[in-house]
Amino acid sequence: MAELITVDGIQYYFDPGQIAAISDRDPSTGNATTCVFGLSPSGYLRVEESVQELMSRVKVASKFGKLTRADGASIWVNASLVSSIRSRAASDRKDVNSVVFSPSGPFFLKDIPANVSKALRICD
Repeated sequence: MAELITVDGIQYYFDPGQIAAISDRDPSTGNATTCVFGLSPSGYLRVEESVQELMSRVKVASKFGKLTRADGASIWVNASLVSSIRSRAASDRKDVNSVVFSPSGPFFLKDIPANVSKALRICD
């Protein structure tokens, strides 16, 4: 088990393989902070470590692909938890080019599906 402490001081012990994604910006506020998806039913946990420090410390960096959320923030997605990737649908915002589905919900991305697949090494 690995450990992290949220910006609110709450301690979590977790299986690093269950991290679905890590972003460098809070999707709700747009503030620069590391957000960890997949460990909490509330959506994500905010931590003070940088994305790189966290991934290095819990030894998961090789399992993640770096992508770009529709809002322009970087997001690292755990390829082993991705169930599917789809292209933009008519109902999506105009800045969305693809959507990645995982247990932590959909991630709306600027990247085109082929580049998402390549970044996640899904279709070699």
